[in-house]
Amino acid sequence: MRVRSVVAATVAAAVAVVGLPTTASAAIGPLPGGGVRYYLNDAFSGIANHAFVYGDPHDVVFFGDWDGQGGDTPMVRRGQRFHIRNSNSTGYADASFGYGDAGDTVLAGDWDGDGVDTLAVRRGNVFYLKNALTTGYADDVIAYGNPGDVVLVGDWDGDGVDTLTVRRGNQYFVKNSISSGVADTVFSYGDAGDKVLVGDWDGTDGVSLAIRRGNQYFFRNTLSSGIADRVLSYGEASDLAFSGDWDGDGTDTLGVRRWVEEGRAVDRRTGSELDQPFIVGGLPVVSKDHRISSRYASPWAGQPWGLNPDAYAAFRRMAADSRAAGLPLAIRSAYRTYAEQKTIYERAVAAYGIQYASLYYAPAGASEHQTGLALDVWDGVNRGTAFSRLPQARWVAQHAHEYGFIVRYPDGKTHITGYAWESWHLRWVGPEAAANFGPNSRLTLEEYLALV
Repeated sequence: MRVRSVVAATVAAAVAVVGLPTTASAAIGPLPGGGVRYYLNDAFSGIANHAFVYGDPHDVVFFGDWDGQGGDTPMVRRGQRFHIRNSNSTGYADASFGYGDAGDTVLAGDWDGDGVDTLAVRRGNVFYLKNALTTGYADDVIAYGNPGDVVLVGDWDGDGVDTLTVRRGNQYFVKNSISSGVADTVFSYGDAGDKVLVGDWDGTDGVSLAIRRGNQYFFRNTLSSGIADRVLSYGEASDLAFSGDWDGDGTDTLGVRRWVEEGRAVDRRTGSELDQPFIVGGLPVVSKDHRISSRYASPWAGQPWGLNPDAYAAFRRMAADSRAAGLPLAIRSAYRTYAEQKTIYERAVAAYGIQYASLYYAPAGASEHQTGLALDVWDGVNRGTAFSRLPQARWVAQHAHEYGFIVRYPDGKTHITGYAWESWHLRWVGPEAAANFGPNSRLTLEEYLALV
């Protein structure tokens, strides 16, 4: 079944800007995210089923079925560039393209009924529809409504093609074809000041409206005047709300975008703030998906290198054995506070750009170094990627598990860990857990703990 898309920021005022659709670089956008979280719920009750980070707080966000697989996922806009993510998870853009001008108002919808949502730009009351997620000129151009109208997108008659509706106060003028002309249906719902979302709330193919007041949502299952068919509360009044089919079952539900204040950390599974590490199977997990706040301090901060004493003792044994093999090995970095990690990450972003920096440097709250269970090693001369070329890196990969350590970010597992291969970053998990990893293991902690 074709899946619902939504209008960015639920309802946006029109902006008239001159210009023509233009070309742009197709480079994939650097979008690991920071400062915002998305909480999506597959049902009309309970807590979020999906929580993740994508983009930055200033980004304009759309949800749509960009790959035709049935589920709605995010796209962020920066100027005239659009960065598509094909899953509701933290990570980088899967595709990037340019369309229109930076000041255009943009809508998302399935204009040709092929099951894939694409874009349209609006200039006044003229809409430039593009049927592919690529740079180029519009495939269709239509005029509808007036320049000051609020515009909604949906499959109003259930035929698989998205068309336009204009809103004036609490009246809605529905057009069932991609063409200029008068409305096919006119009805009233809610009050003029209500925020509005579009969705297929009952899974019957045609979309209808929901109005939002604070954190309450009033769902109507038909395009007609009347009272709500369903009322529920979700999220907070300050959240930015979206609708979409998050699990591909043909029914649209709610999602919210929430700003996370500096120093706070929110767990992606529960949406709760963590002042202690997330623990699975007795092992603390700190990552881009499972963060800890600035209020957390390692209980071993006063120990040598700020490390867990068992981890430090194990490393000393490992270093002695590697030295005996003619391969000097030492700690270069271990425990860091939230503030120290914040400084390191911001300097890396300034020096290398966010895309590269986010592969090798953790944002504050997402670093294992804050736990006192992680350390970076070197030979006393070569650090970082230079260490990976040394025989010491091969020795560590072969033997780390014997001492209770794992290479936390293996080669080829960036899609799981969020980081590039770091041969030098070791995580203490203890001998019992490390035995499950073995020599030269490419198993990640997330896979071991069934977090993927």
